[in-house]
Amino acid sequence: MEIVPRSQQKPYPQIYLKEAHSSLEIIGSSNSQLKKVSIREITIPPGKKILAHFHKENEEVYYLIFGLVMVTVDNESIEIRRFDAVPVSAGQVHSIENKGSSEAVILEIGSSSAWQEDVHFPK
Repeated sequence: MEIVPRSQQKPYPQIYLKEAHSSLEIIGSSNSQLKKVSIREITIPPGKKILAHFHKENEEVYYLIFGLVMVTVDNESIEIRRFDAVPVSAGQVHSIENKGSSEAVILEIGSSSAWQEDVHFPK
């Protein structure tokens, strides 16, 4: 059995978080034997956003732990609150903006641990 302590994980360099300060792989291929799933913790400061992007292969679920965010998927926007979940299929353009006055904390559950190679930006 494997235990992956959160305290030992290092933040990822950001390629699509506009001024957001934290993206941490809780578990995935970088720190476990998993190859087909990852869970990341994303922290977004008030007023900041994840830029619009899509994945050709990876599917994701965004699960809001704390805060108030606006999630946009294929030009449809909705505010979500604590413990709401939003599925994002491969190919769907999506972004997240923190609409609250404090940091938003989101768990991102992905269908691939190779998510960094599958981030694409719409033209």
